[in-house]
Amino acid sequence: MKLRNCTAAVLLFAVFCTLTCGIRVSAAREDEPPIRSNVALLCEAETGEILYEKNIHQKAFPASTTKIMTALLALENCEMDEPVTVTRDALNTVTPGSSIAGLQNGEVLTMYEMLECLLVASGNDAASVIAAHIGGSVEQFVAMMNERSEELGCTGTHYTNPSGLHDENHYTTAEDLFKVTQEAMKHQEFMDIVGSAQVVIPETNKVDHPRYFNNTNQLISQAVTSENLYSKATGIKTGHTTPAGYCLVSSAEDQDCTLIAVVLGGYIDEDTGRNYSYVDSINLFLWGFSHFSYRTIVSSSDLVTELEISLAREQDFVILRAAEDVTAFLHEDDDLDELFTKSISVRENITAPVESGEVLGTMTILRGTEVYARVDLVAMNTVERSEGLYYFEQISAFFAKPGVRALVALLFAALLLYIAFVIIYNKRRRNINRRKRKRGLDD
Repeated sequence: MKLRNCTAAVLLFAVFCTLTCGIRVSAAREDEPPIRSNVALLCEAETGEILYEKNIHQKAFPASTTKIMTALLALENCEMDEPVTVTRDALNTVTPGSSIAGLQNGEVLTMYEMLECLLVASGNDAASVIAAHIGGSVEQFVAMMNERSEELGCTGTHYTNPSGLHDENHYTTAEDLFKVTQEAMKHQEFMDIVGSAQVVIPETNKVDHPRYFNNTNQLISQAVTSENLYSKATGIKTGHTTPAGYCLVSSAEDQDCTLIAVVLGGYIDEDTGRNYSYVDSINLFLWGFSHFSYRTIVSSSDLVTELEISLAREQDFVILRAAEDVTAFLHEDDDLDELFTKSISVRENITAPVESGEVLGTMTILRGTEVYARVDLVAMNTVERSEGLYYFEQISAFFAKPGVRALVALLFAALLLYIAFVIIYNKRRRNINRRKRKRGLDD
């Protein structure tokens, strides 16, 4: 009995660990790549479709990937050519020995150049200067970061600084970090900067020579090593502290598809020297591009249904099609009929004329129990109206009105009374005339 109880306790503990550690309990795909980092997420950039996940809701330290949020607030609140002045107060908030871009007190750069120092050189000094410039103080800017995070639907994130320096109360999740990145990628300036292998900051009022910064992202830059270069990479941001491990938020593009990978808690293999934040990210991209593609769920060229049309001159029906294609980024083995269900709702009692492209209904596409998409159903053909049928229908409709029916009944009754009166009157006239004729004969 004790042995059985012990075994049951072990099994329950194993289930508890599985659930609380964020390990996926659903069956993994057989072709998934091996991911060694503690946290990993791969998503399609536009829709947020999750292709791969590992511990994506688990609290993690973001390190310098924090600067994606800092950059987002700069992009949303500033003009890229506005001047930004470096202040002593901002520089004093930077931890000595941390990553900096070498900004000088009183130096003036444009906001775009500040973002280059922030995102390419990963300058903590740039993060503090940007924060003070926008928020009035670093503390106020951090409050803005947390507010913006909530607006984006992040539920597992809290910021205490604009750079990502380690703090036990400064944390995020892979899912939240994806949401912030997805929003930042809407700005072309952001993508231009994070996709640059090297940037040049021209001479300023404090520095009389140009400064060159290589991108810390080895997917983009080979300044440190070329073993992590990935030709399809388009960004985005690295991060590292001892508690956080090696972090990488990256994007890659292949033809018309963009993927975003978030890898947190990576490490360097002691035997090979490989940084697994890069190894895992590249493997995720290779797997995603190889096995996933946009697949058509509903085609705008396909017949959906037919509807009868009243008052039509010749063709008395209209064919409905979807107004646009509906696609999903899916694994090659996914069965569309198993994943999606469709239902249609159409207008009733449709009368001609109907123009090609006219909206006559809606198709709802469910993925499981959730609405995946809604698309208008439009007429594929034009149906002209029969004028004869139309006017007959109008006349019929007119006489079908209650008031008109009552008036017609009244007139009909009056007509009957009039006819009866005429008949009776004529009959009496005939009788009178006969009597007159009879009296005349008698006389």
